[in-house]
Amino acid sequence: MIAEGHQVVSHTWSHYSLSNITHDLRISQMVKNEMAFNNIIGGWPTYMRPPYSDCTEASGYWADMQSLAYHKVYFDLDTQDYLNPSPNQTQNSKNIVKAALAAQRVADYLSIQQDIVQQSVANPSTYYFDLIQQKGWKGVIVEGLATDCCTISCW
Repeated sequence: MIAEGHQVVSHTWSHYSLSNITHDLRISQMVKNEMAFNNIIGGWPTYMRPPYSDCTEASGYWADMQSLAYHKVYFDLDTQDYLNPSPNQTQNSKNIVKAALAAQRVADYLSIQQDIVQQSVANPSTYYFDLIQQKGWKGVIVEGLATDCCTISCW
């Protein structure tokens, strides 16, 4: 992935909801993930997206991520591919993306797809990239965004 120019972003070791666990468990989740990444790619990501997009300020999540020097990543568009995993449901996710991109005027835009859903990898990705290109946009890694993704808030 890295050799192809993709960016690796952390997502924790066990996929806990980070707002609902303790400080110690949050740190453990990130460190275990870092150790695995280091063994595989010789380093670890500096960006992370919280599982379930759950990252309340009150829980201490963001303070913990800052102490580990992570940048927070959050998305503008949820394609809901995980709710539409079968081939006959794929059009639902395509419709969500088409409507969102039709209304979107700013080129710095993050969407989320689940690569564990085969249909998201095999079918809609090409469709999404075609829509993006039609708008004159191009896909970039998070580090390539013009905006500071570190300030994107979690809801």
